[in-house]
Amino acid sequence: MKYRSQMKKIVTLALSLSTLLLQGCGVLTGGPLLPANTHFRVLPLQVDPGVINKYTQFLAEQIARNRDTYNISNNPVAITSFVNLENLKHTNKLGELLADNMIHEMQIRGFRITDFKSMPAIQVSKMGDFVRSREARELRSEHNINLVLSGTYTNHEGGVIVNARMINIANGMVVSTAQTNIPREIASAIFGNYHPEELSIAEKRAKSHQQRVVAAKERNRGRRQSNR
Repeated sequence: MKYRSQMKKIVTLALSLSTLLLQGCGVLTGGPLLPANTHFRVLPLQVDPGVINKYTQFLAEQIARNRDTYNISNNPVAITSFVNLENLKHTNKLGELLADNMIHEMQIRGFRITDFKSMPAIQVSKMGDFVRSREARELRSEHNINLVLSGTYTNHEGGVIVNARMINIANGMVVSTAQTNIPREIASAIFGNYHPEELSIAEKRAKSHQQRVVAAKERNRGRRQSNR
């Protein structure tokens, strides 16, 4: 009899604890427990803009490792905005963010950094090289700057390819280079205006050519059917 009474107390205590645990789960999840067949809405991918840091870290690490024997320890480096490879006079949120992050990443790696990304004096040619101009010479004479770090980005179906290079503007020599690829889903999540359908010029031409070929085949097929 005594044994049964003890077991009854244990069962009652266990049920009470179970109830408390279930209520606690409801509090932790922000509400009561949901039925097993509840359907959940899948939210769009949300990526913190800080995720771009790992790509600029990779670029900066390559620049630091790939540089030649040129002594850059006492030479200030000017960093410009990264520009669209298909429109070298245009940049956007991505280009500005890449440049700003590179200023930080290069600084913590021991480079002496000067922010000249807003200056129109530093230009890029179609090949991605710097155009030496009167203003560029003034950078050397007035600011004692011989090294410039710039970059380009271009969209492709898989994401965004980013290229960076450090140039000695005194002689046009490439001091170091770097490259990375930002996946499409990351670029889309961070930059809402990124569209994977914005293909490069070569891809657009290939796509246009394919469309013309398909259209020609359709016309020929229509002519054959009309001649029957």
